This record gives sequence, structure tokens and C-alpha cells, in this order.
Amino acid sequence: MNGNKAAVKLLLADKRVDVNQKGLEELTALSWAAAMGHEAVVQLLLAAEGINVESRSAEPDSTLLGTRDGARSCGDALTYCRGN
Repeated sequence: MNGNKAAVKLLLADKRVDVNQKGLEELTALSWAAAMGHEAVVQLLLAAEGINVESRSAEPDSTLLGTRDGARSCGDALTYCRGN
């Protein structure tokens, strides 16, 4: 997604798109957006209907919010995007 907010909006508008679909390394779009610091995309995905912030990859302790330096809440993930 490379932080492309417009592309994410188009995909979220398509009801065939599974917002929790896992891809490379069994991570969701939300996990990748947070890990890459794409705040605008994180905000869009957090607002999406049915979003699962507790999704895990194959790695232990790999919830979305455990992927970036111990972030444990949506606010922590957004703070990381903004400041680091």
C-alpha cells in the first residue's frame, strides 16, 4: 500500500475486500501500515468495519500492537507513527 490513502479508501469501499486478509509473513494491512508508520492508512483501517486489531502472524506475541517497540494500544500505534 505504501501509505497511499486514496488507494486504501478505494479498496475499503469494495465489499469484496477482506480488511483482515493476511499476506506476506501472515500480517494484515493494518499490521503493515502501523509497522511502516503510515498514520493516515492506520486511521482509515482502524475505522473500517470488522477490523481485527488482535490478528496474529505466525510469530509469538505478534498482535498488531505488539509489532512496534511494545506498543499495546491503538493510541500507542498512532503515537509511534507520528513520532518515530
